[in-house]
Amino acid sequence: MSGIVSSSIIKSEKTVDLSTDDSWSPDRGKKDGFLGKIEKKPWDYACEAWIPFMDTVDTLPYVIEILRLQSSRPFIVLVDTGSTKENFERVEDQYGDDKDIELHRLRFKSVRHSSDYPAIAMDLAMSGCRSDHLFCTHSDVFLKRQDILE
Repeated sequence: MSGIVSSSIIKSEKTVDLSTDDSWSPDRGKKDGFLGKIEKKPWDYACEAWIPFMDTVDTLPYVIEILRLQSSRPFIVLVDTGSTKENFERVEDQYGDDKDIELHRLRFKSVRHSSDYPAIAMDLAMSGCRSDHLFCTHSDVFLKRQDILE
C-alpha cells in the first residue's frame, strides 16, 4: 500500500527509548517548561565554552577537565561535527548525563570545504550561547592558566 507511513522505526543501531531519555527536552508539564530540567542553567554560569569536535575523543577529557578547573567555571557545550558512530557514542556515554555539559550533533551530507564543519559549529555557538560571555575553543587546545575565563 503506497502512501502509508509506519509509526515504528527499525534501526540497526542501538535502540533508544525516548520515553525515559528526555533530560534534554523541555518539561512540558510545567508553565515555564522551556527552562529545562537542570537546576543550574547555562546563564547561571559566567561563561559558556563551546567546543566543536570530530573524532577527538581522546583529547576531550583533558580539555573538559582544564575548563572545569578554571577559576570561573564555564557551562560546556560540545558540538560533534561528524564523528563516527562509535566515537560519538563514547562521548555521549561519558558526558551525556553531566549537568554542566550539553552535547549537540551536526550531520551534513556535504560541505564545500573541510573548515565548514567547525565554522558552522561556531555559528551555532553565536546563536545558542545563553550566558553573557562565550569562549570558543577546539578539542586540541589546552589552556595553561586557570584564570583565562575570568
